[in-house]
Amino acid sequence: MFRLIGIVAVIAVVSGLICLVSYISGSGFIIKFSTEQSLQIMATALALNVATISFITGNFLSIEQKTKTSIFNETRKELRHNILFMIVLFVINFIVVSGVGTDAIISGVRVSDVLAVASTFLTVFFGALIVEISMLILKNNK
Repeated sequence: MFRLIGIVAVIAVVSGLICLVSYISGSGFIIKFSTEQSLQIMATALALNVATISFITGNFLSIEQKTKTSIFNETRKELRHNILFMIVLFVINFIVVSGVGTDAIISGVRVSDVLAVASTFLTVFFGALIVEISMLILKNNK
């Protein structure tokens, strides 16, 4: 658990630094990219999450059929919460981008800046996830 919190904290710091460098340099690339691509990034994250949860749930079902016991009820509940959370995030992102607009300022913060940090976080997160999965695969193949 602490390792997961540490990984998320490192990803948040790296994402923040990337956005800070972009902001200080004045290039605006991260903000422009996030406002144009935030829905695509969230849709990709949602699709990967749905596919992963479907795969995991299928494996749970086959294990429970072999053992003839229901042992993954709490895990299924967590997976449902996870997918609902991702759907809510996607809907909020969609509403913000299409309804509010990315140039809007809410409580003194530009929406495009928030989208930039969130999109950068997701991009770095998936990069770290790919590295972690690759390391697990390599470790298990030895």
